[in-house]
Amino acid sequence: MVSISRRAFLTTGVAAAATGAVGIGGWAAAPGSVKYRLKEQFGLNPDPYVPDVPAGRVRVDSLKSAAMGDEVRLFTAVPDGYGAGAGLPVLVVLHGASATVEEFAGFGFGQFATAIAREGFPMVLAGTDDGPNGWLPDGVQDPWTMLVDELPTWADNAFAHGRRRRVS
Repeated sequence: MVSISRRAFLTTGVAAAATGAVGIGGWAAAPGSVKYRLKEQFGLNPDPYVPDVPAGRVRVDSLKSAAMGDEVRLFTAVPDGYGAGAGLPVLVVLHGASATVEEFAGFGFGQFATAIAREGFPMVLAGTDDGPNGWLPDGVQDPWTMLVDELPTWADNAFAHGRRRRVS
């Protein structure tokens, strides 16, 4: 009988599981794979957490912020079928400590905006990066001032100067 240490057993098991997960992930993402066939042949969404609808207009722009003392990135999303989003209420989306606005599109925010609009609640999404201390002012950069004083003007410009309703 061959003896194997607990550490070797666990290390081998973790390595095998990781290799299997990478292999399955690559297989599932390949053209003609089960993931793509679910979508193409059966009309099923291969990612059940993101609505299976068009993303609409999704952008990330860089803007100069006086409150931040540097450029910040502005994410905007307009539901599919709503043009530039003029006149729609703005929902501000803020990322957590481990994300940036570049990741918002990958989270499906554009698809969520379209899905919500199709349910009768059309709105546009806007969000910015935070500072080195997250959303807390640090004496040099003030994310809250940016959100309160600058983001409304940026949103007006991004969504074609439309008048929006205030939703409380």
